[in-house]
Amino acid sequence: MISGGMNIAAMLATVVLAYHFEQMNHIAIVIIACFVVVLCVVGLKLYLKHKNKNKE
Repeated sequence: MISGGMNIAAMLATVVLAYHFEQMNHIAIVIIACFVVVLCVVGLKLYLKHKNKNKE
């Protein structure tokens, strides 16, 4: 799951580098925001999994 996200991020970074530098800043912000959201979701899933495992 994480490697798939990294592959998508790498492809998006390649596209970002193809644009002009002014556009790159806006696109990079969107990509970073998406990456942070994905990290939060994965972290929350792992936290809940760990929390449920400790209850049992």
